[in-house]
Amino acid sequence: MTHYTFHCKVLTHMFMNRIKVAKPELRTDSFKGILRRTWRQVNGHLPGVASQQLEKMESTIFGGSDQKVGRSKVVVEIEADPIDFQNYSLLSHRKVRKEGRDSPALSIPPGTTFRLHLKLLKLVHCDQKDEKGRELVLMDEKRLFNLFVLATFISGFGKRGRRGYGSINITKVLENGQELDDFNPPDSYEALLDVIDSVFVETKEPGQSFYNIDDQEGCIRSRLKTKRRPNIESIHILEPKKRRHIIDQIGMVSSMLLADHGQNYQRTLGAGKPRFASPLMVSLIPGPGDLYRPVVAKLATIPPGKRRDNPDANPKQTLFEEFINGLKAPYKKTEADYIKAGKTINKSQWQNRHRKR
Repeated sequence: MTHYTFHCKVLTHMFMNRIKVAKPELRTDSFKGILRRTWRQVNGHLPGVASQQLEKMESTIFGGSDQKVGRSKVVVEIEADPIDFQNYSLLSHRKVRKEGRDSPALSIPPGTTFRLHLKLLKLVHCDQKDEKGRELVLMDEKRLFNLFVLATFISGFGKRGRRGYGSINITKVLENGQELDDFNPPDSYEALLDVIDSVFVETKEPGQSFYNIDDQEGCIRSRLKTKRRPNIESIHILEPKKRRHIIDQIGMVSSMLLADHGQNYQRTLGAGKPRFASPLMVSLIPGPGDLYRPVVAKLATIPPGKRRDNPDANPKQTLFEEFINGLKAPYKKTEADYIKAGKTINKSQWQNRHRKR
């Protein structure tokens, strides 16, 4: 079987460690978990596939506790260079530090390099067939290769990986020890669309895509309806900025939206009770010179438990637009003078919220 080696470089501070272990480490389980999550986000709205069938497909690829499923068919190994850990705040946008809330923690800093070895033990088929009676291939080497490329594009790794931290860039790829000279990470919607299409389970006709490029909105958008699963609905590649400015801006926009919208923010972006993973994921990719481009992936919002059927708990869709517009706006140093979605933020409301802390 083909063995891939991805040479990777950390772009933003990565917070990844075991429970009750202060020293960070590059954990294979964390990377495999992101691969599994990304597969689910891409294939979560497959036509004609029920939730239980999707879970079975996922377990067939990545393993499960069921003895009939057995171990994962995906093998991940990491070979890291010596790491010079650095202290960095998970909430770097806050100008006033509060002990115990946003104290700096050890991180794997930008510039750290490592090699991730990836291979598929065997071709993974599904006992389900498509409408034409063809056997579904759940995972092959090409899909696994592009799954990792897509995962590094739309998500960071470790704590706050959905808010820009832990972003990585693939600098070189080896296939069975030989460098792939024609590999380049996607840097456009056209290239990204090819990667997404190659990760799909083939329930569509050859040449047919479940996603399309929305030229008017400037993004990639799903053509399929949500099935109450957190599938990818759209991906936005924004204009380049300085790395620190992007990270701070993500935090400032989130704080201001929470101050302005309260419960609407909580039920839409997952900050309420019960808490759920945010349906907005932000990562960074290299831009021109020393700049970086933020990538925003919007997932379907699926509140947990009984909130799904509560009309009062419906997510406020305009919040997604305000978040993305906030990242598009020019960078400002403080929350008080920041321009969000074409209007000045409610400064007193933001200050009152932070006084209560």
